[in-house]
Amino acid sequence: MDWSETAYWNGPRRDLKSWGIFVEKVHAQVRELVSSYGRLDILWYDGFWASDNPPFADAIDAQDWLSKQLNAMVRRAQPGIIINDRSGLEEDFGTPEQKVIEQARPWEACMTTNDNWGFHRGDRNWKTPRQLIGSLVHSVSRGGNFILNMGPRADGSVPGQARSGFEALGSWLSRNGNSVYGCGKAPHLMREALDGGYFCNTGIWTAGKERLYFHILRWPGEELGVRTEGVHLLAAKSLATGESFSVESRTGASRIKGLPRKPIDPCDTVIECEYLSEEPTAIPRRTSRT
Repeated sequence: MDWSETAYWNGPRRDLKSWGIFVEKVHAQVRELVSSYGRLDILWYDGFWASDNPPFADAIDAQDWLSKQLNAMVRRAQPGIIINDRSGLEEDFGTPEQKVIEQARPWEACMTTNDNWGFHRGDRNWKTPRQLIGSLVHSVSRGGNFILNMGPRADGSVPGQARSGFEALGSWLSRNGNSVYGCGKAPHLMREALDGGYFCNTGIWTAGKERLYFHILRWPGEELGVRTEGVHLLAAKSLATGESFSVESRTGASRIKGLPRKPIDPCDTVIECEYLSEEPTAIPRRTSRT
């Protein structure tokens, strides 16, 4: 989108000639970006709609933007690039906004620190550290990426509430990053992982490392029941502190005992579990021949 262009506000149905000139400008700008600055990894379009003024906004489609030709040009200039789904075409990955929606292809949840993408003086609905951390691990546990946006003030300064949220998220990651970086969806864990109605954002499975990470967002007390499929738990400890807990494991279910009465982390306590797979093909292993 380009708010400075009258054609953007009018849309192609009201003034097709001006719209065509505007689209040529858009293509030229994208061509400059992908051909003048070396290798690019991602092209993240936004603002596919022409304007929020009906009836024109709902009538815009990929053909109006000549998106097929645009993206073909991009791929000729940048053969290794990946493109998001906001040119009106599906392309390489999805971008659900303000919610976590698992997709059958690469995707990333896109969220803001409050309710607006840009700075809004009246928007005081700041997400808490618990909400930010929960959205992050929810995205990772479902196999997605996570984008978190902050709108600066006109002078470029960061609102204090946004800064506090990022600092809390960074502090939590410094203690629990192993359960996020390089992790993904846990194929061995049922969605409702905790007994007694306690919700867990699924354990996060790291391929080849034989570790499951349970993100406990609602503290169960001194004992944690987990229902798993194809996994035998061997040991459990707090990822942040290293404190060990006892494990009673059986097919389909396990209990982690000896937890403190109160959560180790008020936002998200992560329990790291060593395990053995009960399914020989679940985890690729290196073999040697003699």
